[in-house]
Amino acid sequence: MPYNVRIILLPPYSPELNPVEKLWDQIKDAICNQVFATIQALQATITGWLWDFWADLRRAFSLIGDTWLLDQVNASAAR
Repeated sequence: MPYNVRIILLPPYSPELNPVEKLWDQIKDAICNQVFATIQALQATITGWLWDFWADLRRAFSLIGDTWLLDQVNASAAR
């Protein structure tokens, strides 16, 4: 395992602690109640929506929100 990679074990069922769950929730809100003519149109919409996360890392960081994950990362780094 590379020295800069740390595995953080999550509790058994904890979608609220998994940042990607928060991202998927926001994506679903952004594309719900729409009909896309093609997969490419859906992909373009999602890609456009994700651009804000790619352009501004603070927005991606906002998915962490809860301090539990940050506390675990910091605890792992201190070991």
